[in-house]
Amino acid sequence: MAKNTDRGYGFEYVNILVAHKVLGTKVHTNTLSWMQNEGRNKLHSLTTKEQNEMVSASTELMKFLKTSESWLTIPGVTVERVRGKVGSTDVSDILFKKVNALGEIDKELGISLKSNHEAVKHQRISDRIDIGEKWLGVPSGKQFMKDVNKIFTDFRTYCSINRIERYDQLGDQLKDSLLYRPICTIVKKLLDDTFSSPMGSSAVSHFMNYLIGSKDFYKAVASFKEKELKIISFNLRGGLGKGKILRSPQRCLDIKIQSSSDKGFPNRVHIILDNGWEVNLRVHNASSRIESSLKWDSQLVGIPSDAWQTRIGF
Repeated sequence: MAKNTDRGYGFEYVNILVAHKVLGTKVHTNTLSWMQNEGRNKLHSLTTKEQNEMVSASTELMKFLKTSESWLTIPGVTVERVRGKVGSTDVSDILFKKVNALGEIDKELGISLKSNHEAVKHQRISDRIDIGEKWLGVPSGKQFMKDVNKIFTDFRTYCSINRIERYDQLGDQLKDSLLYRPICTIVKKLLDDTFSSPMGSSAVSHFMNYLIGSKDFYKAVASFKEKELKIISFNLRGGLGKGKILRSPQRCLDIKIQSSSDKGFPNRVHIILDNGWEVNLRVHNASSRIESSLKWDSQLVGIPSDAWQTRIGF
């Protein structure tokens, strides 16, 4: 598994431990099992320096939460790891819950944890995935699926004929002409067509919900090089103690295909929405070996100017 993935798991593990220490929260049974096995192994795969830096960043985050969300210190609050739950529209990595005597959830708070990156989602595209349905809530249509199928079929055929098994055997120019450019082109067209249709407003709302989830949350980005923790309040429904309620996007203002800054080839779809939201989708191969899918690195490169955020050194 890639080192940055190990770092992500390790950061989740540390935050759960520190939450227990600073806030007194109990660790959910299923999460405790993960921590004792996979989580602990991922943390121990990191250097002592990396582990100590994570503890410092996590301590600052929990001190912030203790001040901003005082209910987290109430006895009986639990913390659990939520990443990867099938069908979940919660983008949080860890989730705090307060349950009443009837077993009903009184309060909950999600935290999206990022270490050295700010991507909000890593979704795939392939000839087996209807991204219109998943991203926008509107089926892509037969022509789009046919176009995606042709791109991947032609790519697999080329690799088979030329005995190519790894992406590094292709080089940037071939990856551009065979995959990145045509994929970005058809995805831009799909987004353009859907957002400008009578279903455009609901598609924009669905797209944002797909990217950042259905629940309010704090995003905590730890930059270990700068020794800085950035915390952003995504308070769209009034559920957070910090930050005014943000206005959700309703319309798409522009979509452009952009090139990478280092390679110069088109591999990004930049989307400008109203109310201050901007999304950048970067397509790339998720594996070193040739496979029948690509991955998008989705980032919020623009958020409303009145979104609450702070930076804390650690």
